[in-house]
Amino acid sequence: MRFRQRLFEHLEGHGAPQDTVRLDVGKDILDANNRVAHDVHHLFTDRGILLVNVMGSPGSGKTTLIKTLCTSLKTAVLEGDIASSVDSVEFAKMGVPVVQINTDVYGSACHLEAPWIADKLQILAEYKPEYVFIENVGNLVCPSDFDLGEHERLVVYSIPEGPDKPIKYPPMFMKASAIVLTKTDLSDAMQLDPQDFQLSVQKINPHVPMFLFSSRQKESINALLDYLKDKRQSLLNTL
Repeated sequence: MRFRQRLFEHLEGHGAPQDTVRLDVGKDILDANNRVAHDVHHLFTDRGILLVNVMGSPGSGKTTLIKTLCTSLKTAVLEGDIASSVDSVEFAKMGVPVVQINTDVYGSACHLEAPWIADKLQILAEYKPEYVFIENVGNLVCPSDFDLGEHERLVVYSIPEGPDKPIKYPPMFMKASAIVLTKTDLSDAMQLDPQDFQLSVQKINPHVPMFLFSSRQKESINALLDYLKDKRQSLLNTL
């Protein structure tokens, strides 16, 4: 009761009581996250496994893109969703090692955090893949705040989302290592030139590489494959 009285006095402008302690909870969460992410990064680096954090809106084509990459690379996948294991089942059917993390046990969080997935990533590392893809929860905002120990941040964005989201949600695109524009076969139907999107991206991140992908054009994955192979080779060269 005494605590509530002091709280109301503070809200009414009487000043904070002397025994009030102010906590920066956000900073504490990020510090704890980054410590775990640091350990994950070194684990995967030491094993020569390229860890790729795949982020983007729901329906942008993250799962389809990763499935296409899995047909050409030795991979494992950590699948992040608020609920369900729909996509994990699809990867398992392909014979891809996969683990599921659902954030409904973490208050239905709209992102993944390193402490939540570190043990699951260790499990995937035991399969000795050359690449591990983390499919983050579909969101263009908060996943960009959390380092997961990745070597690459791949932002997936689709033609139907329009050209303006990089300007509306700059942190995601500023922190991207590479961007994949998907569903490019819909460009004419949506009356969106991929160059318009690229111009929006360049205002935020002028030098980020961008790749065009359509699941209906199998050869469109080749440039991204070459990019990822080069990144892994660079990683191996450091060992």
